[in-house]
Amino acid sequence: MRWAGPRRAPSQTAVCQALCRVGLVYAARMRPSIEVTRTGTINAAPEKVWATIADFGSAHTYFPSIVECTLVGSGIGARRHLVTDDGGTTISELIELDDAQMAMGYRVIESSVPIEDYSSRLVVRPAARGCEVTYSSRCQVREGTEPADLESFLAAQLDSAIGGLREIHVSESAKKAKPSTPTDDDDDEGDVEGDVEELAGLFGVGPKAAPAPDGPIEGEQYAP
Repeated sequence: MRWAGPRRAPSQTAVCQALCRVGLVYAARMRPSIEVTRTGTINAAPEKVWATIADFGSAHTYFPSIVECTLVGSGIGARRHLVTDDGGTTISELIELDDAQMAMGYRVIESSVPIEDYSSRLVVRPAARGCEVTYSSRCQVREGTEPADLESFLAAQLDSAIGGLREIHVSESAKKAKPSTPTDDDDDEGDVEGDVEELAGLFGVGPKAAPAPDGPIEGEQYAP
């Protein structure tokens, strides 16, 4: 075999073309990713709202679409198994729980929703009136799913969760602040009781019996 001499290095053009081909193949295989962040204000004490969020097994109390939430384990690493009203299922794992920062994070292990590498974080911050809740999520879109449709779906879900938290805590605050006032039924009941006592007294059968009248009172009928 004859030695052909030293090999010539590939030109810069050839290298660039090769890298472009690799990049195009990688981009074609890479799933698109999306990020969604929603923020809402709740007129309730931050620590109250945080207590609900920090309870990893309470998702069904503020997510309108979740009908069942089963918590397995506790603390970091705990998993919750969710069932939605349309029969969908999701298993997520707690990966962050910071009481000082009022921040909770989790990742999805498996789900009937077309998502991959999904993670979410909820943060509660004090506000001028109550608190502010920020719910952010990021994930990759499963093949065959339109990214825009999934982004709209996730945004609606995060909004509904914040709305559920608002409904829970604002309703509780309103109940505690509302003074106890007699209702119309209470007034009617009081009137009836008063009438019964008055009539009982006139008939001489009550504790405040009045002297029996000598004759019939004009305009009134008395039973014997």
